[in-house]
Amino acid sequence: MSHFTGLTEDTSMQCRASAMIFDIDFHPTRDFIAAGLVDGTVELWTTPSNDNSSTTSSSSSSSNTSTSSSSSSVSTTAIVAPRKVLTMKHHTKSCRAICFDQQGAGLYTGSSDQSVAAVDASGAVVWHVSGAHKAPINVIRPGPTGTFFSGDDDGCVKVWDMRQQESVMSLDLAKDFIADITFNDNYTRAVTASGDGTISIINLRQQKLMHTTEMFEDDQLSILLMKNGTKVVTGTQSGALNIWAWGKWDDLSDRIPGHPQSVQTMIKYDEDTMLTGSSDGIIRIVGLHPNKLLGMIGEHEEDFPIEKISLSRDRNLVGSISHDDCIKFWDVRAMTDAKGRGSAGVNFADMGNGDGNGDDDDEFFGGDDDDMDESDDDGATTAASSSSSNNNNNNNNNRVMFNKGEGSYKKKNDDKDGGGDGFFDDL
Repeated sequence: MSHFTGLTEDTSMQCRASAMIFDIDFHPTRDFIAAGLVDGTVELWTTPSNDNSSTTSSSSSSSNTSTSSSSSSVSTTAIVAPRKVLTMKHHTKSCRAICFDQQGAGLYTGSSDQSVAAVDASGAVVWHVSGAHKAPINVIRPGPTGTFFSGDDDGCVKVWDMRQQESVMSLDLAKDFIADITFNDNYTRAVTASGDGTISIINLRQQKLMHTTEMFEDDQLSILLMKNGTKVVTGTQSGALNIWAWGKWDDLSDRIPGHPQSVQTMIKYDEDTMLTGSSDGIIRIVGLHPNKLLGMIGEHEEDFPIEKISLSRDRNLVGSISHDDCIKFWDVRAMTDAKGRGSAGVNFADMGNGDGNGDDDDEFFGGDDDDMDESDDDGATTAASSSSSNNNNNNNNNRVMFNKGEGSYKKKNDDKDGGGDGFFDDL
């Protein structure tokens, strides 16, 4: 297995929070990363960056008759270490789940004190609900503009609409904790992974449960929608990756062995490539169809388990956390450089070029009800068509923004390049 060498040997590629970290998320448009801590604190850090500087070195030589000296200017690249820029404390117990909204205008947090909160660009809590769930919250994921999803330890999933400032959907899906949630590109379907060994498929337009798989002996700990929406992949307690074909939920279509311990966290690099974080402390690159462990990005020392990984907006950095107070950053530019031509002994020739980016829908849950009809055994075709059309759209106009210090929203027209959203501009 080839090893993509990160730069974590340099302490500038790490940052240490004030307590153990439960969750992390990169900002979608700026170079920040947020962390939720065990004491309820939320911290915001800058990410490592390059600082090009010029240094001068000199050399001299002498002989019996003359002495000469010369100097030359050498350009070097230094890494600017992460810097903590904001600290927030609005939960009474651990902040177990955290995510930015898709535009980067706000931050959503969930806690084991059963509360959820929304934070604006200044770090002010603009909305907070105590007792949002009846059990500790385990996962938070961003939805379409102004919405987010939360899942708790009792198997309940809720959707929150910030425009209405209340929960607009609540479903009891599982008999154990909700571990992860993923979506199709136009947010007509959500798929959840649970600690009771099931995955559940939700029709978001109709706000109802469509299907729950049989219980596997393995906890389903992480989940991704791959291959343009045609495959659902879960990471399990045993370390195997389970694969379902969309619409065919009665049995697995495939499995990928190879992880010696549980796969706690996964992120999609592109439609054919996943990054996995395992309890053996290793971050791996996994190819899907052909199914293969392609390489290793890095490893946490002392075999600490990988609890969460996240991919930066420019896809150059992976952030990872374990059972400590440290965020490690791994340089994964070699993956982009290697696609299509092979590098470091890893064959990327079979990898696709999908970017995995979805489209934000102005409607709460956009799309037609029948675009992924469960009655169609080969629902993969419609799923792939939906994903392809949405990946080509990236219009950021008419975004919903927080009013500073308030729980309401206002509209803001932004430039097409996504700039000028004002998030942390004052830092």
